[in-house]
Amino acid sequence: MLFGKCTLVYCDGAGVQLGARLLGYHLPPRMTGADWIEPLCAACAAEGITLYLLGSRHGVAARTMEILQRRHPGLRIEGAQHGYLADPTVCTAAISAVNAAHPQILLVGMGTPIQERWIAAHRDELEAPVVWGVGALFDFVAGIQPRGPRWMLDNGLEWLYRLCSDPRRLWQRYLVGNPLFILRVLRQKMS
Repeated sequence: MLFGKCTLVYCDGAGVQLGARLLGYHLPPRMTGADWIEPLCAACAAEGITLYLLGSRHGVAARTMEILQRRHPGLRIEGAQHGYLADPTVCTAAISAVNAAHPQILLVGMGTPIQERWIAAHRDELEAPVVWGVGALFDFVAGIQPRGPRWMLDNGLEWLYRLCSDPRRLWQRYLVGNPLFILRVLRQKMS
């Protein structure tokens, strides 16, 4: 099971909230990496907690590191690397770099479900006490991918904004994946 070893799984999508409601469950409010990154960095800077950024395209994690360190003086980000790790040699080198840096928190931003699968496959090799899947967080912080207007974020429509801003990449996730997910939830409710 993909989430079998997870200490904490949180809801960052409106679809999951809807699915839970349809099944009679109540979830805490939706929380996304883009919403919590600034308070996390402020706390890490204040407490001396170290981070490492792994994910996104070449240069994006490094740019994110520079932006976050500028916004949060004293923030220690021990390294940043892209998340293109399909080549076993590149993957092994990335894990070695993370472990050599000894971060207390490793943020992995490869997008869902790639990052979850990568974390599950390599968690035992990673020495960071906390490994956290953060989706498109680095793209948001670096200004590569814009976030929707606040009214869309607050009303469960971030998916629609993201679909409109990047339809070639996200059409299948939202136009096929979301309806399939809701269909599975309804099937579970009826059984």
